[in-house]
Amino acid sequence: MPFFPEPSQIKSQVDFSVVPHPVQQQIENKIGQKIIASETLKGGFGLAPAFKIDTADKSYFIKGAFPGDQSHATQNIRQEAAVYDFFARQRIIDIPHFYGLAGDGDEDGWLLGIWDFIPHHTAPDPSRCFARLSSFHAYACDLPDVFSVPYFREFFSVERKWRRVFDQDIALKFSSLFQDPSAAITWTNHNVPALIKQQDNILKNIGKIGLFHGDCRLDNFIHREKTFLIDWANGGSGPQVFDQILLLVHIMAMEDKDFFTLRRLAENSGVIWPPVDHIIAHLTLISGYFSCQAYRPVPAQLPRLRWMQKSILRSSLQALSQLEITTPAPEFLS
Repeated sequence: MPFFPEPSQIKSQVDFSVVPHPVQQQIENKIGQKIIASETLKGGFGLAPAFKIDTADKSYFIKGAFPGDQSHATQNIRQEAAVYDFFARQRIIDIPHFYGLAGDGDEDGWLLGIWDFIPHHTAPDPSRCFARLSSFHAYACDLPDVFSVPYFREFFSVERKWRRVFDQDIALKFSSLFQDPSAAITWTNHNVPALIKQQDNILKNIGKIGLFHGDCRLDNFIHREKTFLIDWANGGSGPQVFDQILLLVHIMAMEDKDFFTLRRLAENSGVIWPPVDHIIAHLTLISGYFSCQAYRPVPAQLPRLRWMQKSILRSSLQALSQLEITTPAPEFLS
């Protein structure tokens, strides 16, 4: 069970009925069938709309950008389409089939991707997740590197993150995540210098560059006869240890497992770990990024976002303390 209770609220979402008729017609042309029913899907952590549509004999998954979305949804859906074009070139077949994009031609309007709909069949299985990720990491990759994407360019920079927590105002906000804020301030003063030092080593310890997912959480793996890794909106060519570590700390957060236990499980599932300095650098980067996000107010339209960020922050700090980079953090507020 996760340490933090999962919010019962779901994100605000547009309904498929508001998708313009010409865009719906494009979707029908792409799949070669008439749409007879639709369902709005209300999970996830972003604003992008997601739908299940049904034809007479099949279901499809639709997601993308819509007018008024001020996030990077259009860029993300185009990036995901590029990744699936790469999969087609590599003849990678054990993935949801991608039918292409449908849109209204407005760069700030509707742009939707179309896939086969694959329902979840079994509960999350960490071993299968690690094995599937390793199989993707084995492919040679000719995609653009993710450092050109503003989100990852900031994520992998040595600026901000744990440096921000030394600011008095940010330190107070960060301490509000803990049951004992004064103990959190003491922990911060003692441990942040070491975290900044590790953070500054990220470019030296970036690790192997290859096919990169960028959002490896348990909920992006679907287990049926095969295990599918979905949601490649952050995909490209990037540091593969980031994928491995993000998946590990997300499993720690969702299943309350120990870092070393999961590291061994990952090894038994085919993961080849880089030197420990690389692992520590990425753990520091991930924790530093979420240290400056998790305390912020919960966005009205995204009630699950801070829950996910706090969960990953807590587990990445647990991992860093188990690796003896920091002392154990005080107990978080649940």
